[in-house]
Amino acid sequence: MRDRTYTIYALTDPRDNGVRYIGITVNPDERLKQHIWGDMNIRKREWIHELNRSGLAPIMYTIETAETEGEALEREAHWIQHYLSKGVKLVNILMTPYTNTQISDRTVTGKITLNALITESGLKKVSLAAQSGVTTASIIRICQGAPTSKVTVIKLLRVLRKYLKRDIKIEDIDGLYIIK
Repeated sequence: MRDRTYTIYALTDPRDNGVRYIGITVNPDERLKQHIWGDMNIRKREWIHELNRSGLAPIMYTIETAETEGEALEREAHWIQHYLSKGVKLVNILMTPYTNTQISDRTVTGKITLNALITESGLKKVSLAAQSGVTTASIIRICQGAPTSKVTVIKLLRVLRKYLKRDIKIEDIDGLYIIK
């Protein structure tokens, strides 16, 4: 028996039916509300506010479904790459854990945020804290851009590398404020 079905979806602009965002959810109705209410993604929020000012809202449609989170993440990565390869300007911040890059207005960069790495690893900040010896509160502050030491970041990366099974360098992480 399956516990969940993962929906890989697109948000489209009703003015031209263009795809603007690709995502995954287990609850499409609730996720659409979250998009409309706003979130940390500034580019997506600005696009949705622009639609709202015109009396419009994004349209969500299901691209496909998946039975496991891993399969859903892989398919999300596939669809993001599909639209990017066609020159579509997506408003996603993080492409997906499987692509390890962020989308900017002009290019796809090799940088990723600490918060995105934590999400990609599947760890909760509490678990990362327990395994790294860095407090949960400190991890939250670091993700929000608070100053931190290189030693603290190294402690976090040791754990994240183990879960992500790849090398991550400090200079690959966007938004860190490392003090000497």
